[in-house]
Amino acid sequence: MSLTNILTAAKIHFRGKMIWFFTPWIIVVGSFLINLIIAGAIGDKPIYTGGVAAIYIYMLILGIVTIKQTFVFSIGFSIRRKDYFYGTATMVFITCLSAAVFLSLLSFIEGDLFDGWGVELYFFHLPYLNEGNIFVQAWIIFILLVYFFYLGFSISSVYRRFGKWGLTILSIITLFLGSAFTALCMYFGWWTILFTKISIYTALQLTWWLVPFVVIHLLFSYWMLRKATV
Repeated sequence: MSLTNILTAAKIHFRGKMIWFFTPWIIVVGSFLINLIIAGAIGDKPIYTGGVAAIYIYMLILGIVTIKQTFVFSIGFSIRRKDYFYGTATMVFITCLSAAVFLSLLSFIEGDLFDGWGVELYFFHLPYLNEGNIFVQAWIIFILLVYFFYLGFSISSVYRRFGKWGLTILSIITLFLGSAFTALCMYFGWWTILFTKISIYTALQLTWWLVPFVVIHLLFSYWMLRKATV
């Protein structure tokens, strides 16, 4: 593992700073302004919107397209797969950490300083998800962003390793298992029990449960890329 190559891989990603830093915020700000206009027009009751979820969906998509855009190019610069993986992880850490800080600050401003921007719009400060102090909120947001990125990254690494047929088989298996689980929950009435048990935990506690899945996606994508062809 070479620190120079890791930094080089991170710089390759940074050259696309438009898609890493600016585009997700353009989407979020655009969604916020639309909701702000709607809230101002209604103006008679609190509005809780899930528009901020756009940034999590964007991180999932970014995870999917990152390998296609940079993997072959990086290997062409004699960067080893291991260094590419760590360089990507560095970029992901910086991006998700900065986004988590900004989103938690916006949540604090919206919920504690401006009380819904004067029109009772709660776009960044949502019940349950944004409970706790600003550091707790930043941690929750950070883990969610990292998880969604590496979920997409894992999907893309399967395609890079096994091609479209490998991804198709994975999709079929995932769909089958998901459908089977859903059918069992409906048949035995597990949904109520499941949601009841989950509801007793805070968002912070559930986030800690998500950490092992982040690690699994990290290890899985690393394993896939180590064997991927160019």
